[in-house]
Amino acid sequence: MNQLMTIDAVVRLIRTGRALAITGVEEALDQLPIGAWIGGTAPHMKDAKVCASTERQVFVTELPARGLTSVQYYDLERMAAISAHAPAQGYSLVIVPDGGSAHLRFASEFGDEPGVTPRPTVGWVASVDSARRGLRQPLVYFGKTGQKLAEGAVVAHARVPQGMLLGDGVARLMAPRGLDVLCFAHSGSATVGAGSMAAAGLMA
Repeated sequence: MNQLMTIDAVVRLIRTGRALAITGVEEALDQLPIGAWIGGTAPHMKDAKVCASTERQVFVTELPARGLTSVQYYDLERMAAISAHAPAQGYSLVIVPDGGSAHLRFASEFGDEPGVTPRPTVGWVASVDSARRGLRQPLVYFGKTGQKLAEGAVVAHARVPQGMLLGDGVARLMAPRGLDVLCFAHSGSATVGAGSMAAAGLMA
């Protein structure tokens, strides 16, 4: 599931115990109950049918079923543990607020921890409308406790059943169209544009 949904529909999903990643404007995310979800603010959401910026809808990605996904909050001191906690058979979805210390640390240090085996990780950056910077701040939401935070990272560690391969449903930067070729001079980690769930393959 990767789609825009009404607040009422998402509330029902959360109350069934579904593990979710959710993005929307602050006024929309504030309406969601405690549950197994993580989220972040974004000024605009888009699915295959429509683009929206409203407090009546949020964009929802369903994660593997209960028991396979755990949601956690990492403050700045604990962010190095994200890789260590990542499942051996699965992936981690990380959300950090745009422009903060967690964003900088994730972009510059993630994946470089000595002795830690790299695991599949996707991430996106919570943002606000550029016209409202200074009036609003990017926020991440830790649904397990109902907190909204301007710093740190919220993470969903998702295990997948043995024998299931991680493919382009987990992380896809773009669909190939024979127009451009991306070349990387070295390996490492990087973040993508603020608020872009598409860059994590969640809206592509």
